Amino acid sequence: MWRGETFRLLHFHVNANSEGQFMSSAEIREVFDEVLLGYPEAERASHVRASRRILWQIEGALGMIPPGGVVLDLGAGLSPFAPVCAKFGLRVTIVDDFGDPNHHRACNEILDHFERVGVRVVSGDVFNVKLPFGDDEQINLISVFDSMEHWHRSPKALFSELCERLAPGGVFWVGVPNCANIRKRISMLLGRCKWSRMEDWYEQEVFRGHVREPDVDDLAYIARSLGLSSFDVEGRNWIGYLGERKLVKKLMPVIDPVLRLRPGLCSDIYLYGVK
Repeated sequence: MWRGETFRLLHFHVNANSEGQFMSSAEIREVFDEVLLGYPEAERASHVRASRRILWQIEGALGMIPPGGVVLDLGAGLSPFAPVCAKFGLRVTIVDDFGDPNHHRACNEILDHFERVGVRVVSGDVFNVKLPFGDDEQINLISVFDSMEHWHRSPKALFSELCERLAPGGVFWVGVPNCANIRKRISMLLGRCKWSRMEDWYEQEVFRGHVREPDVDDLAYIARSLGLSSFDVEGRNWIGYLGERKLVKKLMPVIDPVLRLRPGLCSDIYLYGVK
């Protein structure tokens, strides 16, 4: 696995807006809050709750690609990631079938809001839609956050085709839950680890849960199969900050940095690959 200072500098260290000026986290948070005002009030709470993760992803996108760059976000859902990036001048296209139960409420209203701030919305199965790019148009960032683990088909051909459209130095960025995180390892030893809730599989006409959660080695396998010139896998621990246990939340600022030293123990893992 390739790990080097050049790649470390590539992500999260150059936050520049369309005028080439450096942006602070406070500026990004301000735009995030502004974008959320365009959501129906009932739909804002879940995104506020996940703001630590979403803001981190936004900072990453703004830091990894040039001002005005092209972003393709697969399985985007209704996350504020796309509209905030668009507000900072990135040209963002999202693809999703918007079929999850939590997307049914006010979905059209939110997508209208996305399009007003400059996001191109493609509704449909990521494997079957026609993307609105010209033959010579290149992509600077392909992002897939918390979506790949739900797919019932292999993404190998899709990823290969899309990576061919990456601009030189373009980034392929995938974030997934880690099937081998430390909580699941302990739960397995205690006999309490289940793949998913029975109700989510048995009681639903169509199962939309996790089909296969990767681990660090799986993400490295994907990167190598795509022939990316360099790649890295990083761990994060969003679930600890979102849980209901007050003691865990209190300890996370201490536990999180330690776990990040071993991505294979983290709750979430991210593949960054450079063409």
